[in-house]
Amino acid sequence: MKTLDKLNLWTRIFLASFFKKKLPLFVCWSLTNRCNADCMYCSIPRENAREIPLEKVYSLIAEMKTLGTKMISFMGGEPLLRDDLGQILDNCKKNGIATSIFTNGVLLPERIGEISSCDKVVISIDGDEEANDLVRGKGSYQKAMHAVSSARKKNIDVLLHCVLTKYNLHCLEFLVKKAKEVGARVRFQPVSHMHARARNISSLLPPAGKFKEAIERLVMLKNKGAAIENSRGSLDYLLSWPSCSIWRKCVGGKIYCYISTAGEMYPCSEMQGSISAFNCLEVGVRKAFGNICEESLQDKCTECFLAAVVDLNLAYNFHRLNFKA
Repeated sequence: MKTLDKLNLWTRIFLASFFKKKLPLFVCWSLTNRCNADCMYCSIPRENAREIPLEKVYSLIAEMKTLGTKMISFMGGEPLLRDDLGQILDNCKKNGIATSIFTNGVLLPERIGEISSCDKVVISIDGDEEANDLVRGKGSYQKAMHAVSSARKKNIDVLLHCVLTKYNLHCLEFLVKKAKEVGARVRFQPVSHMHARARNISSLLPPAGKFKEAIERLVMLKNKGAAIENSRGSLDYLLSWPSCSIWRKCVGGKIYCYISTAGEMYPCSEMQGSISAFNCLEVGVRKAFGNICEESLQDKCTECFLAAVVDLNLAYNFHRLNFKA
């Protein structure tokens, strides 16, 4: 995203917050629940959901454009299992909407030509080869690094995404160094119930004290200029894990939303299945977004440690850790 576009986006965030205007500036969209991996902390591939056909995807993107959407992050499952992903990314670009995809990278090298219009590729990697393959499956580290190389050769921005568990807290420095080597950045977030859903992730949770020490190391590396995507404010926020302070002004349903594989719209992915939601295919994006119930967030929201959402909340709350008491 160009500097002028970023400035315009920051201005829109400020105006939306100041004037309390609901704008779906950022959309996270699950295109499929299918996946070619079986990570310890994720049960999404076990959930069957009918996928939105391409023509319907196009119509939803067109409506998002009219509502002011500036960025769509496509996830899954594994979005590259959609044969039409390249067409979807091209359609977003035609409509002036920036895109990113969240991927395990397995299919990326063979499909790199189809996704050249993507602004950023977020590749999951959870530590060095031993730690990563323990959680994400044997051989997944090498496949992820091959994907990183393929994307960088096409000058596509790459973000390494690490889910912190008890198995990889010793890998932080390794990942920061690796990100620098490949010309990428790296983002960290704790293992979350968002992807686990039907799975019990208690065995993956790190001791709170060890986790805090790990985040303190990230703060030190960030202060030294390491290529860590998390803002300093969001790292400070992660120090509160596993406790959760709910944002007084959450971006969910205000400038951000999540669309499930079947088309239901939620204030964020954490709320899927916890609250009722309108389906974009049935009522359209405008009505689905407009009817997100903010009161439900206060009653149902249990955690807010999704790194990108935390940083959005910091921006929306004018960079203050302005939490509910």
